[in-house]
Amino acid sequence: MDCKSLREQVTALHCKIESSEENGQHELALSLNMQAETLWSKVIELRLKDGLKCERDRFQRANCRIALGDIVGACADTRLISRANKYRVALEERISYLEERKWLQVSF
Repeated sequence: MDCKSLREQVTALHCKIESSEENGQHELALSLNMQAETLWSKVIELRLKDGLKCERDRFQRANCRIALGDIVGACADTRLISRANKYRVALEERISYLEERKWLQVSF
């Protein structure tokens, strides 16, 4: 499954979560939230793997930006802060390493 379809599923789940909470179905909302968190984790992992794979291809700038954007987006979701921050820090360290060696030039 690709990141785009995973993100679409997360968006759909967030709509269902809001609807469930409005209707007082808190257990269902919690279950859906856990599913959304799992999907976001997969998005982050796929993007991180894409970013690390791109290192072998001299780290394509677009993939690097997208990966970091997904991770920052996930960090904004308070339910995923610790996990997303771990991946964000790992990717930022990788970017710094590559920039030091002039393998990557990224402007955010």
